[in-house]
Order: sequence, then C-alpha cells, then structure tokens
Amino acid sequence: MTNEPTANVRQQMSQAVAKEVADGGWRVESQTEYHTVLAKGGRTNHVLHLILTIVTCGLWSVAWLLIAHLNRRQSLVLRVDEYGNFSRQTTDSKGALIGACAVAGVLVVGAIAGAVGGDDTGSATDATTESAPSASTGDEPKADKPKADKPEQGSAKRPFKVGQTAKLEGTAYTVTGASTQDNVGGEFGERADGVFVVVDLTIENTKDETKTFMDTSAVFIAKDGTRYEGSDAAIYLGDESLFLRDMQPDLATKGKLVFDVPPAKAAGGILQVSDLFGRGESHFALGLK
Repeated sequence: MTNEPTANVRQQMSQAVAKEVADGGWRVESQTEYHTVLAKGGRTNHVLHLILTIVTCGLWSVAWLLIAHLNRRQSLVLRVDEYGNFSRQTTDSKGALIGACAVAGVLVVGAIAGAVGGDDTGSATDATTESAPSASTGDEPKADKPKADKPEQGSAKRPFKVGQTAKLEGTAYTVTGASTQDNVGGEFGERADGVFVVVDLTIENTKDETKTFMDTSAVFIAKDGTRYEGSDAAIYLGDESLFLRDMQPDLATKGKLVFDVPPAKAAGGILQVSDLFGRGESHFALGLK
C-alpha cells in the first residue's frame, strides 16, 4: 500500500514550487501529491496574437471577396413581342459574393473569439494551478467571525463582582460582602418573613456637596428579574445601616443594606445601585448560593 505524503512533505513541495514560480518565472502545468510539472515560454502575447489573427482573417476575406467578384455570373435576356417591340434585360448573380462575405465574417468572428477565449482559458488554468500549492500549505488566513458586542461592565448581564468598585458620575460603590440570615438585630430585632439578604457596602460621594442615601438608591434583583426594595428591619442595625445616611464629599462611608426576600429568590441575585445625583446605575453580583 502506498503511503500518502505527510502534511510537512506537501508543505515543503508547495514552498519549493512557489520559490521556482517567483524566482524563475515558471508556471505550473500540472500537479499531483508527488510531483509538479513547471514550464515557461510557449505563449504569444495576447494583443499580438489578436492582431495577427485579425490581419490573417482580413487577408483571407479580401481573397474570398475578390474570387467571388471575378466569378460572378451575368446574363442578358432579349425579348420581342407580337408587335415587334424588343426589350433588353441584364441580371447579375450576387449569390457567390454574398456567400463569400458570410464565410469571411464567420472566419473573422470565430478567429477573434478563439484567440480571446484561448487566452482567457490559459489565464484561468494558470491561476488555478498556481494557486494550488498555497492551498495545501494551510497558511491562508481564515475569515474572522463577527464578534458579538460584549455587555458593558456593570450592566445586569455583566455585573461587578464582590470587591470591585463601580464608579458613577458622582458616586463610587464597592460591595465588600453579602450574606443571608433569618434575623436582624438579635433578640430584640426583627425576624425575616422570608430571608434577609445583608449587603456590606462602601459608598463614596465624589461630588462637592452632601447627599442623602435614600432607600430607592439600592435595589435587590432576583435571578428571575423580581425587584425588592430595602427592608425597614435595617433600623435594628443602628449606625451600621446606610439608609438615610448623609454622604459627605470625598469621604468613604461603610455600612449595611437589608432586603427581605423569599428564600428561593436569594441565590444568584444582584444588587442595583444608583448614582446619588441621579446620573446612571450599576450592578453587583453578590455571589449568594
């Protein structure tokens, strides 16, 4: 059984053929996996070929027309009627001349078409055979696949992670942790109707005026898209609660947010925060499971 040449061998053959074509002006006549036949010369310039063809056919046409003209047949018919009146009529047979013109036209058109077609065919063949070596190398670049637009960092589809900072126009938010618990405030606190999601958050006001953090500035969004606002149970956290806290310019304020959500809604939820000055929002993946 004959072994086929390896990809490395085919690549070496292709490189050798490409070098001969580039350096020596050779062209590929035929090619298989084992050998390639190159040739040069033997071609007539297309324009010169066309001119010679037209001139040759023109000479043939003139000769045909001359022969047809000399060979045409003329007739003279004399008639006399019963009253002794004579009439004279000549006829000229132009069939041969017309036939010669038709033959000459066919020859010219056929020769021109053959010259142009033959040259185009040769060019097409050369293009095919000379492009064959490069096809076997596997080096040609692949068409780039269109890339889908990547969601913006901080969007609901690409939220920030715990520990990262979202910088809005007038506010910087950093989620430092998140957990779930059944009770807030201990023995004298409040028990959750579902489960409390407690978020540790650092807020920095980057503007030059004080702004109050409202309960609408942060929302918990469940995996199915359900939205939950902050719980009043945050008052049992005392000074740790961020709701209704004044955010002073250029001061980082740490605290907690509390959301009362159904137990099945906590896992996979994200936190949406809004700029204190109403210019944009961002999202954090809380990593709850």
